[in-house]
Amino acid sequence: MTRSIPRLALAFLATLFAQALSATPELKAWLGSAFTIPGEQTELWLSIVSDTRPDNIPTEPEAPNLTFNNLGDPVFPRTTRERLYVYKFSVVSYQEGTHTIPPFEITLNGESLRSQAVDLHVAPLPENAWFDQTILGDNYRFASTIRLPKRVRFEGETTPAEVKVYFPAKFKVASASIAELNHNGVVAPRFDISEKLYPRRVSFVTAVRLARQDYFAVSYRSTVTPIQDGIVALGPGRARLTLEARILNRGIFTSTNIPLDIPVEKREFTARPLPQPAPPGYRNAVGRFQILAQAETAGLREGDTITMRLTVSGRGNLDALKPPELDSNNSAWKPYPASSLPRQGERRDISGSIAFSQIIRPVGRQEVIPPFRLVVFDPIEERYHSISTPPIPFELAAAAPAILPNALLPDVRTPIEEMESILGLVDPLRSVHPESVSGWWKWWHLLPSLIAILLLAQITKLRLLPRWRTPAAVQELDRWLTAVEQSGNDSREFLRSSGSFIERWIPTEKRDEEINAVLERRDTDCFQPGGGSEELRASERKSIISLMRSRALASLSALLLLAALALASPAKAATSTPSDFYHQAQAAWEEGSFRSAIHLYEAAHQNGESPSADVLYNIANCYFQLEERGLAALFYRRALHLDPNHAEARQNLRFLKRKTGAITIVRPPYRDYLGKVNRSLFSTFMAFGIWITSLSLLSLFASLSRGLKPLIWTSLSIAPLIAIIGGVGLALYPDDLEFAPITEQAVTINKEAMEARTEATSSSAEVILVPPGSLCRPLAQRGPWTYVELANDTRGWLPTAQIRTILPIDFPPLSSVGPRA
Repeated sequence: MTRSIPRLALAFLATLFAQALSATPELKAWLGSAFTIPGEQTELWLSIVSDTRPDNIPTEPEAPNLTFNNLGDPVFPRTTRERLYVYKFSVVSYQEGTHTIPPFEITLNGESLRSQAVDLHVAPLPENAWFDQTILGDNYRFASTIRLPKRVRFEGETTPAEVKVYFPAKFKVASASIAELNHNGVVAPRFDISEKLYPRRVSFVTAVRLARQDYFAVSYRSTVTPIQDGIVALGPGRARLTLEARILNRGIFTSTNIPLDIPVEKREFTARPLPQPAPPGYRNAVGRFQILAQAETAGLREGDTITMRLTVSGRGNLDALKPPELDSNNSAWKPYPASSLPRQGERRDISGSIAFSQIIRPVGRQEVIPPFRLVVFDPIEERYHSISTPPIPFELAAAAPAILPNALLPDVRTPIEEMESILGLVDPLRSVHPESVSGWWKWWHLLPSLIAILLLAQITKLRLLPRWRTPAAVQELDRWLTAVEQSGNDSREFLRSSGSFIERWIPTEKRDEEINAVLERRDTDCFQPGGGSEELRASERKSIISLMRSRALASLSALLLLAALALASPAKAATSTPSDFYHQAQAAWEEGSFRSAIHLYEAAHQNGESPSADVLYNIANCYFQLEERGLAALFYRRALHLDPNHAEARQNLRFLKRKTGAITIVRPPYRDYLGKVNRSLFSTFMAFGIWITSLSLLSLFASLSRGLKPLIWTSLSIAPLIAIIGGVGLALYPDDLEFAPITEQAVTINKEAMEARTEATSSSAEVILVPPGSLCRPLAQRGPWTYVELANDTRGWLPTAQIRTILPIDFPPLSSVGPRA
């Protein structure tokens, strides 16, 4: 995301829409600015996502010292069925202190819904907040301050914070981004501008009257968490703000944007230490939370591990929170280290939820998952307390044989006919391990690439360099230097020209002491009374010109390099490391908990990152062990789509086809023989032939010695033939794309052979058996049935639930995995 995306607006959208897909809609409250001065108006938005309009408009609750005013109830599209219903109110208070905006109530389809309570902090503006700001030659009074709740905070307690900037109402906000502040003893995410959601991205502005003038204010919002007790500080810093001013020019008002860096003064406050001693089990939770535990228990067998999802929601230090702990005797359950999942909601909001994934394994036969416990310090009540989840009962099926770590599995060289089981798991991180040698054969391309570069350099030197011209920027720079040299014999005229050159070609940050000395000499001799009494010698002129040329060329080169880097460098995206999930999945596989392994592979890529071919191959192996042969074939094919050279996936798919008799493409024997050869061999042949042909042609243009010409012509005769052999091998290599485009291919995911009613002729029909993992192409759908074309050119009707397309790569519901009746 770019910086222009409204961070707070996205947080608000995530909060509004997080429950839109659930059965019960929620009424959410959002406050444009939680910190105001007496008489300052802010906006309260109440929003709900629903497919029907609420039965009534929220009524204003009774709230001492608060005044509400209804601003309207716009409706915005959400999906084809749902709408976002918004109810806007202005809120103002003239009484200092912290005021709680009570929950608003609304009725939807006869059910009463309530919003969450929101705090509004009202305090006067401190005197040191005021400062003078010059805009278009005139001075104006501005104010900026860091606003925090008045209550003294505890160490580790997360509280809301805002940077407020007040400016005269004659200006409008053109744009605003962030406030950058120094931190001392606190942790605070970036302060982003508070923005409205609709109808377009607009900075949120409040209005107030100060010093008998109308003022506007913008808010930069974040949270602050002290990481030590005692005196801590936030700031000083600056807030980025661009104002729009209207100026009168020849009788016409025009608008101009004025970018400003608003200074923000340092704000110190005291953080209290947590009461001691802390109770047993306390880790670092400070706030008010609720916890929820969910377990995947469907089809569990004795010895299986259980994947838990622990969700902590509420207000507090969610970003630093450590996961709840299993409240049980260590001899009865073995917990594995928990992994944190992406947080729901913005880090700049103290409210939200965070989830943890944890695997636990029962020691012996168990029937109930014990509670999970979280010890929390409540900063409002100033006491510790413990919250727990209820026990979760479950039932076990018969135990399945586990795959032992030292079990003898076949390798890639084992013929399909001699395989008794599939190949084992592979390490998804093998391609990034420093010790991995897989793929080193591709490095041979570096040698012909280096030779090609040398030949191109020779061609450039012989044939292109003489035609090249000096870059336009350097030509213009030389013209300026020539004008300086020809500025006349008068030293003052020469210094004026030199100063103009420096100001034009050498940026301020690139000027060193020698360049600044030339400017000082120019200012003294040309612009001060009595200056210019000493003439410059010819050697001094040459020295100044040489100095200016070297500094200008250095600056010009730096600018060109930065521009090239800005165009060539792609934006970096935050990625998460899934290695922890991979290790846990490997452990689950070795213990025979294949369902948990699938869940962990899915959790490793829930942030949107596409799984690798190795991950899809491992998932297919897990489905094979769960006797889900159709799903195993599906994921083997997905792995081969990402990596056609994945030898393990190709061999396991062939073994699976032999075991199940899956319907696939029937090819001539010679093409099946080609399929036993690694596809990369033909790619290497074609690349080798193309490289030799290219290098031979470059050698001719580089005018190498005549003694090499027979070798060059021989290479030009043989190399194209080698490239053609590789290309023909690639063209004839077995590929399912000859059956249908990959976007139209599907696989039957049934466990056992199922019946398909075919349409052999117009007057008769027959029933055939379709084994699991058969390749097909969906043609039409009618209710719960899909009309498909199988790879053997047979067409028939199959249950839609037993067909899954190869693309897009998704994960089937885990509840569908496991023994079926």
